[in-house]
Formats: sequence, C-alpha cells, structure tokens
Amino acid sequence: MIVVADTSPINYLVQIRQEEILERLFEQVYLPSVVYGELQDPLAPERVRLWSGHLPAWIAVVSPTIVPPDAALSLDPGETEAITLALELRSNFLPIDELKGRAVALLLGLKLNGTLGVLRDAHNHGWLNGRAVSAELRQTKFRCSEHMEQIYLASLK
Repeated sequence: MIVVADTSPINYLVQIRQEEILERLFEQVYLPSVVYGELQDPLAPERVRLWSGHLPAWIAVVSPTIVPPDAALSLDPGETEAITLALELRSNFLPIDELKGRAVALLLGLKLNGTLGVLRDAHNHGWLNGRAVSAELRQTKFRCSEHMEQIYLASLK
C-alpha cells in the first residue's frame, strides 16, 4: 500500500504519541520533502521536531518529480507537494486534514483519510481507544467541527 502524508496528520499523531499506528496501518509512509521541512520548522511542537529529526525506517522522504496540477497551486507548499506526490506514486491514501487541500485532492481523484480517520481505523482494529485519544487530541491545536467529532465518535465500533 502506498501512502503519502501531509503535515497535519503526522504532526497531531506524533503529539499524542500515536504515530506508530501509521506503520501498523500502512507499513510505509512517504513524506514530501516540504512536509518533512514543516515538521522540522522551529515553530513546530518540540516533540514533532525531535521525532522528525530521527525518522523511523517506515518513513521515506521523497520529492515529487512531476509538475503540480493547477488545482493544487492555490494550496500551501506542503499540501501541494503531498497531493502531487500522491498523484505521482498513485497513492492508496492521502492523510490530509485541511478542508481546501481535501477538496482539491478529491477533485483530483485521490482517496483521503485524515487524523480522525487514521484514529478511527486504529480503534476499529483494536489498537487504541478512539475516545481516549480524541480527548488527547483536543489538548493540541487540532480543530474540527463538533459535527465532525460526533461523526468520528459514532464511527468507533
């Protein structure tokens, strides 16, 4: 399975100490070089910067070699590279949270999953307590609508 990740899901999973579920779900995750740079940004949370400084073997940092689609050029550089690399590698999933990025990715035919989707899938495999990690996630800067949180909680088996 090929998975290319945007910054946000990696950032929040690392903050709540659940990044290893990405390996369990997907085995290999590709990070665009711009996303990797965002994780190492001095303004990123310290835990995220430290983690990204010693990436696990199941993470590969790759730069896309194709020209970004016009629809992605209006996004931030990390989202643009994530979508472009996902298209280039024919990714099975693109974990991405930002609404504008999700809309563009869907328009381009990519299959999406975000932070909540990754947590839901891990919960439904029995690897974590989705309700408990949801409470931890609320302690970060992660934001979603109350409606989206209710959908997430209802999806936990």
